Amino acid sequence: MLRYLRSAARLWWGALVTSWFWLVGIVVLSLLPPLVKLHIGGDEETVTAYLVIFSVAVGIGSALAALIARGRIVLSRATRSAATGRRWLMGGNGDLDGVIAKRLSLPYRSGERDGMVKVKRQRTADCVVGGFRYASKGRGVGSLLLGLYDEDGLLHHVGFTSSLRGDQRKGLAERLERLIEPPGFTGRAPGGPSRWSTERSAEWQPLRPELVVEVGYDHVSGERFRHGTRFLRWRPDKAPRQCRMSQLR
Repeated sequence: MLRYLRSAARLWWGALVTSWFWLVGIVVLSLLPPLVKLHIGGDEETVTAYLVIFSVAVGIGSALAALIARGRIVLSRATRSAATGRRWLMGGNGDLDGVIAKRLSLPYRSGERDGMVKVKRQRTADCVVGGFRYASKGRGVGSLLLGLYDEDGLLHHVGFTSSLRGDQRKGLAERLERLIEPPGFTGRAPGGPSRWSTERSAEWQPLRPELVVEVGYDHVSGERFRHGTRFLRWRPDKAPRQCRMSQLR
């Protein structure tokens, strides 16, 4: 066990801090009876009362620590069965990012990728192109802004795709510019500048909701694609109103 703990710095230091906490508690608990008798002049009942108070305080402290850490420290399930792992992967909803396949013969290696592989379930969705951003240089298309309709008929911004190849971008700016028309998104709209974006990259052009694309994604968080999506193909055969938020559930 010590060998596995030492292989990950965070686990090792966490184990040291926890061990030190319980070591101090045991030492104090063992010294409490003579301290109470010699320095306070207490009898056996006083010693028992102090021991009870100390034990209850330790229990309350542990309960508070567990309450504070709730939802932050989660131990994932593990199995040696490939069939069980596939069932977890295929049965997970949007809250499952993937599963980790690790070699049993190797210890955990923090920050390293050898000996393990992350397996993600690849999903696809048909989205409306509700707007686009120009590239940081020139007048080419930098990214397509994706939207989905909710039950009230509002078009919400859910993410973007910027993985178009050079031949797919050819003539795309002219095609999109003919469709520029506010508001683009009638629900949630793309956000403003961030620390990763420039003033120009934060600007976007609204489009009439006529174009549909199929994209691949790996995870959804808060009814949005967590990461950038992969452009797969245009969907001229699909009506924009058929692109519903229910695809992400």
